[in-house]
Amino acid sequence: MSYRYSLPGEPRMVRNARHLAQQLLGDDPRAQDAILIISEYFSNSVLHSASGEEPVSEIRVTLEATPEMLRIEVEDAGKRRTAADTRCSEPGDFGRGQAVVDGIATKWGHDSNTRRGLAWAELR
Repeated sequence: MSYRYSLPGEPRMVRNARHLAQQLLGDDPRAQDAILIISEYFSNSVLHSASGEEPVSEIRVTLEATPEMLRIEVEDAGKRRTAADTRCSEPGDFGRGQAVVDGIATKWGHDSNTRRGLAWAELR
């Protein structure tokens, strides 16, 4: 099965991205790990890509599920035109998410062959 949805690149949409994935994946045993990865990748897209800048653009989530594998893709508008403002954050607030993805995904990566950004992960 293949599912695809797009949401605006706004911080409040991270929750919606998780909820949609939960609805689509239902009782798939990989659902909770997939939701964690989607949350990480969608948040990164909002914070670090042009999708999170004004005017906000869409972030696309694609889920491809087979009995053997679940592939998650999060595609955004690519590199930001301006640096993200992280001055209000505490030191150490950033940078742990990819380690979490690395710990739960069978494989993961980033595709930078296009002007858009694509982060993907696979769960078995």
